[in-house]
Amino acid sequence: MAPDHRKTQAEVFERQRPIRRAIVAGIIVATLALLGLLTLLVLSYTPLFTITGIDAEATDHMSADDIVKLALVPDGATLLNLDEGDITSNLKRNPWVGSVSYVREFPDHLRITVHETSVQAIVVMGTGNIAWTLGEGGVWIEPYPITVGDKQSINDVALAKAQELGVLLLTDAPPSVSPIAGHAATDDVIGAVQSYQENFSSELRSQIVSYSITSLDSISCTLSSGVQVSLGAATDIDAKQTAILGMLAQHQDKLTYINVRTPLNPSYRAIDSDDVKAGTGAVGAGEGVGS
Repeated sequence: MAPDHRKTQAEVFERQRPIRRAIVAGIIVATLALLGLLTLLVLSYTPLFTITGIDAEATDHMSADDIVKLALVPDGATLLNLDEGDITSNLKRNPWVGSVSYVREFPDHLRITVHETSVQAIVVMGTGNIAWTLGEGGVWIEPYPITVGDKQSINDVALAKAQELGVLLLTDAPPSVSPIAGHAATDDVIGAVQSYQENFSSELRSQIVSYSITSLDSISCTLSSGVQVSLGAATDIDAKQTAILGMLAQHQDKLTYINVRTPLNPSYRAIDSDDVKAGTGAVGAGEGVGS
């Protein structure tokens, strides 16, 4: 008996019905999306939704008025054709600006929110009572005012400020370090500190209160216990960390100085008396001598 081709075709047609419906639905959705985009494109070239009011939230270092003025939103800009990239570039002329977000409040208001960059370190120059703040990504922010009183050193005052802010202190920066607000720090000594901080474990990193950066080969750090650690250039960082943590564990509360510039042959100085403990949080002078 010959097969009923009409029945077979009907079954195929029925099986393909969901597929056809999905295709039609997809075409409708795509068409609506395209119409929506075309509508937005047309509206962006009309005065509809022209920005007539700009609001901003003040930050720790920028007033709302300063933010609005620095944004330089063009006259006639609308909520639809606003170039956020250009506005953000304008705002980033202030080195305190980290990121920027925008809220469009239809029909005619724009709200700008500036998220300030966070301070990562206070850097004290090797000569003069000059210090700078260093922000995220190793970008210079601005000079940091430090008042040094009688019988005080700038390093001691800067350390207190750094601990108050919860940031790192870098001292003894060489003359080659010439900060420019809003520009990245390209100096090898600062890059070396960044390498140490990125590669040290949190266990060791949490103990470091300051670095002395007189030169690349004489980089040292001071721990919260007062122990000074001569690090040298940022090489063999894992081996140096292993040596440091090993000696700290072996000679608890007795170390005053550790030298790991040659991590396979580290050296240290310790306090002989059991009645005397190491200091707490002193700023190292980067002496760079072995034991």
